[in-house]
Amino acid sequence: MDGMAAAPEKKPLDESEVDRFLRLSQKKYFSTRILAKATYIPDMMLGDIDAPITIYVYNSIFGCGYCWGFHLNEWKLIKKEYVDTGKVRLVFRELPLDDRSLGAFMLARCASDDIPKKYFQIIDEFFKSTKKGCSNDCILEIIKRSGMSNKQINFCLKNKELMRNIRKNIDITYNNFGVSGAPTIFINGRKVEGRYKIDKYRRIIEDELERAKSEEN
Repeated sequence: MDGMAAAPEKKPLDESEVDRFLRLSQKKYFSTRILAKATYIPDMMLGDIDAPITIYVYNSIFGCGYCWGFHLNEWKLIKKEYVDTGKVRLVFRELPLDDRSLGAFMLARCASDDIPKKYFQIIDEFFKSTKKGCSNDCILEIIKRSGMSNKQINFCLKNKELMRNIRKNIDITYNNFGVSGAPTIFINGRKVEGRYKIDKYRRIIEDELERAKSEEN
């Protein structure tokens, strides 16, 4: 594994919560039906909704080299080899590890009106800029290119409902699936924590495709 960035520290857990988190963190498979329902905001998706494999990607943007490394490399290859060929549906879920990432995700949602194509164009720019180092001015420059005015940007960043729902999603991810950092992905419910070389993802995807075929027969 190349690595994974840890999630921000939460309030101290009591003993029963610690035990539950440890059990979940060691669990390797989760129901795709439960994963599908585990969100308070519209999912951002790529690919055929009827694809045999669904991959949920939980990722952050800033302050996490593993995060942008995965998005600019393994994510792109998975999209090219499996999403664009109709074998996989990719679902991206925000797991901001810092306030700058939270703000960037909020702006991407506001600027795109929750339209996946535009949303992914914006976060792609964020991830590319992160590799070079992206200041707050850089974030604003990217989001203004998408068509947002200063007034719209300020209104978006003060959207308490959107902020609250993203944070509620983080809590679900932590409490229900034992996710402790980014990137973390679920391939048809199989949890893979951290960034790996593409061959590992290919192997798991191919295994799940074979399993899907055998279940059809």
